[in-house]
Amino acid sequence: MKRKNVLAVLAGGVAAFIWYSISWMVIPWHQPTMNGFDDAESIALAIKQAAPEPGIYIYPEWTDDAEDKEKQIEGRPYVFASIVPDGIRDGMGEMMVTGLLVNLIGAALLLTLMLTVPDEGWKARTLVAAIAALFVSLVPALMNWNWWHYPVAFSVVGILDNLIAWTLAGFVMAMISAGKETA
Repeated sequence: MKRKNVLAVLAGGVAAFIWYSISWMVIPWHQPTMNGFDDAESIALAIKQAAPEPGIYIYPEWTDDAEDKEKQIEGRPYVFASIVPDGIRDGMGEMMVTGLLVNLIGAALLLTLMLTVPDEGWKARTLVAAIAALFVSLVPALMNWNWWHYPVAFSVVGILDNLIAWTLAGFVMAMISAGKETA
């Protein structure tokens, strides 16, 4: 891999990481899309008793019997949750490092796609990155909205957050990896 492409991956991964940091820690748009529980202590106790192992839990339970499923869901709450009964690691350091590594892997994959464009200019590569960002932002979020009933506001913020992160990363990588054309 060319030196400028390695630099592009590093810069793109860091750009996405910086955007996500700003998005979650500065811009007040994620928190209003998530609710806390009333009487959180009793909920925590119930979760520990009902979900002793980490994993994805769904209520009502999954069934292949359509008639049984209709009876189970009518008038009952619906829950799709990722549960870690013993809590998550203390502190965010390890999760931040893992997040940066995931962004670097994402940047490497995105640059690989961008480099397939015959036009080596930054505009063409940024357009490819923006289209890829739109795809990876929109499709999974809409699938989760459809199948797991993610709230619309939560889905929209997630779509916008990822779209901005990966379009920005793509622009940074395009500028670094581009041929002779400059901005």
